[in-house]
Amino acid sequence: MSRVLVIDPITMKGGSKVATLDALQSWSGMNTLQVLTSTPDAWPGAQIVNQTWIPRSEHPSGLAYYAQLIWHALLVSWALIWTRPSIVVGASTPHVDAGAMFAAKLFGKRYVQFVHGPAPDTKLTRIGLRWAQQVFALKTVELAQQPDALVRFNNGINAKKISPITPDAQGILWAASNMPWKRLDVMIQASQNLDSPITIACLPVNEDDKERLPMQLPKAQWAFDPPNLDELRRQRSIFVSTSEREPFGLSILEAMTAGLCPVIPADGAYWDQRLKDGEHCLKYTLGDAESLEKTLQRALSNPERTHTIGNNAKEFSQQYSLENAFSPLHQALDQLMSEAA
Repeated sequence: MSRVLVIDPITMKGGSKVATLDALQSWSGMNTLQVLTSTPDAWPGAQIVNQTWIPRSEHPSGLAYYAQLIWHALLVSWALIWTRPSIVVGASTPHVDAGAMFAAKLFGKRYVQFVHGPAPDTKLTRIGLRWAQQVFALKTVELAQQPDALVRFNNGINAKKISPITPDAQGILWAASNMPWKRLDVMIQASQNLDSPITIACLPVNEDDKERLPMQLPKAQWAFDPPNLDELRRQRSIFVSTSEREPFGLSILEAMTAGLCPVIPADGAYWDQRLKDGEHCLKYTLGDAESLEKTLQRALSNPERTHTIGNNAKEFSQQYSLENAFSPLHQALDQLMSEAA
């Protein structure tokens, strides 16, 4: 049985952490999961090693980037001495997890790199992809080079963690961070004239962001990093995504699993390619608030059709079970451990 140490230098919560946690916790070959992180509540069930990360700047460069890398490497080295893991996991992308990669290499530990989003084509990215004993990358993510030990995957979901919507569910839910590419501004503009309950579950990038958000929306309920997101979701019948070209979109899958009707942009991204407009979802023009408003008005005016689409989406989501999604990753981890035995 393996002791796994996850390195999480990202100061925000998000779907990538949920996916990494589900992938590892569903692996039968692991008996201990420990995480070096500054967001311990994003890793339920794991042992938290340390919470003293220096927050990452949004786009570190030059000396600031290398100073950050060295600091991460020192912290990870301390954690390796303290925890003695069998496997070290980088939970973001190679250029972000470079400090963890160098520490694992120094201590002779097996290193696994997750890639949940775009990774810039840099020397460190290429080194990370080459040095990792195993790379797990979303199928939609383009890599600077193709590692020998590469497993492509789609995210899965633990349906037991998602409550179905209530029989009287109504209204709209938007749930994401307020990073620019999530396009909260489109949701706000499209919501001005809607006669419907709206819940905006927002994960601010930092505390100052709250003061800049236009919270004067008719019938809107704001929730910042809500611990009861599951309860908020089950009270609504429509889920809106305004994100631009999500690599996957775990929040959309969560909404589908609960039985909400997904409203998504026609942007060529993962769910746009897989869901049929009018059958599993409703689509609108990417970045167009007027198009989104009209789509939401149609959904609100015909709740029976919206409910049917939600049921179809729920049925479609069943193919994204943890077993279906992560069994290739578990097989690769088993192989990695057997080679080291």
